[in-house]
Amino acid sequence: MELKLASNSDVVLATLEALRLLDDSLALESPEAIAAVLRRVGSILCPAPPRSIVRAAVGGLVGLVDGGSAQQLVEEVLEAAIAYGDFLESESESDGSSVLRVAVPAFVRLGQGRFLLVGLAPDNVSTVPESLTGRIEYREHVRFLQQDPTENLAGYLVDLGLLEVSQPAWLRSPRPVGASDHLALLDAELAASERPVELQGLRILDSTQPVTFYK
Repeated sequence: MELKLASNSDVVLATLEALRLLDDSLALESPEAIAAVLRRVGSILCPAPPRSIVRAAVGGLVGLVDGGSAQQLVEEVLEAAIAYGDFLESESESDGSSVLRVAVPAFVRLGQGRFLLVGLAPDNVSTVPESLTGRIEYREHVRFLQQDPTENLAGYLVDLGLLEVSQPAWLRSPRPVGASDHLALLDAELAASERPVELQGLRILDSTQPVTFYK
């Protein structure tokens, strides 16, 4: 078998194809590609700490994406993917640290035959068959499916095992928490941390001063 030396552009193209991103306008450092990398990594590693997901994703981009920006890109897109519903964030039972788990594959009706796909299947298994994969529209970390006028897409997705989530439930904000309760939670997490960390440039504001004091 003949071995061929692949160029950087060849590897980037092969990576985008493996991620099922066939839009020629997308670059590997685009939010769409970073989100696809995180979905693949997360489906394999989860449950895992966010830092482990970030480290694995950044490691897979070494040599293909500018190293100085890859870390920040991955962290930003991961936060968006958590808020979107691809990952669920919870506390570890052992030490209370943050752990990410894949959310159950689901869909949300947006109206006019348009659907959102959320959640992931373990082990990098696609949540929809190949016939639908090619129809997915990627916009940053969001995945859309447009229903064909002749099909019952919602019924088909339910038959595939996807959970239907109502739009109000998907849009619902987290439970409001008072400032004192939130502060108590942060104090507890800080007290439980193994060692203090020195943060360069950190400035602690005096809560007893008026809000205009630091202007």
